[in-house]
Amino acid sequence: MLTVVAAQEPQVVLTCAPAPVGTVIYEARGNPLALLELSQATMPGPWPRRAGPDPQAVTRKIEEAFLERVASLPDATRLLLLVAAAEPLGDAPLRWRAADRLNITKTAAVPAHAADLLEIGVRVRFRHPLVRSAVYTSASLSDRRRAHAALAQSTSPTDDPDRRAWHSGQAASGPDENAAADLEASADGALARGWVSAAGAFLELSATLPPEPELRINRTLRTAQAMRDAGAPQRALSLLSSIDTGVLKPLHSVRADWLRAQIAYEARRDDAAVSLLLQAAYGGSQRRHGA
Repeated sequence: MLTVVAAQEPQVVLTCAPAPVGTVIYEARGNPLALLELSQATMPGPWPRRAGPDPQAVTRKIEEAFLERVASLPDATRLLLLVAAAEPLGDAPLRWRAADRLNITKTAAVPAHAADLLEIGVRVRFRHPLVRSAVYTSASLSDRRRAHAALAQSTSPTDDPDRRAWHSGQAASGPDENAAADLEASADGALARGWVSAAGAFLELSATLPPEPELRINRTLRTAQAMRDAGAPQRALSLLSSIDTGVLKPLHSVRADWLRAQIAYEARRDDAAVSLLLQAAYGGSQRRHGA
């Protein structure tokens, strides 16, 4: 459990910090990680002061401090960090197999260790989740695809098909029905185990890959249903809004209307929500009978 650091306590820690002590203490706002990371950041000028606490601003500054450290590393080390960031389970043997496909040697890990960003044992561990997110989000799309492709190619399709499907989908640079079908199969397996959130993630990625509009719509509708079942109704509504209504078939419209009505009813349970349910049911009946 983290303990908030009192304003007068960090003075000893910060005596050699490149930033003004008062600035670091102010910006850290009692966050021990922020205190350590921001004290080591190189700041070209005074940071803007804020009227009140802003936790998101502190998080951004910690990420920026980590990014500054990452940017100073050799190219091979940064790519190695990206491979590690793209593999959420921290599987060290898989990470090394993928690194080998990218012609990265084990010596590339030395600068990451020295920078206190990564630990490699049986599992790969970043110093903090913000290191992982900073490395991944700052990488170019092409580099992220390279990392995922190497991880997919290094994963057994028989021993770990779900992980291979995920990385293959993330590596796709355009429509890829094979990758989409593998992701949908992984979603079906997750649903069979009751892992609704995981199924939603697989389906959401699969919906971006089919070359045919009807397949994209079907998978988007399935994704929206999974998100609603996983307790993410706003995400489900956002997915429904993303569907191109110009290519919707009657059955697609029925499914979309019914799902919207279900979400409205679960949110409000009032007469208006009941009316939406009845309208969706009536509309479906009319379309089935060709009225």
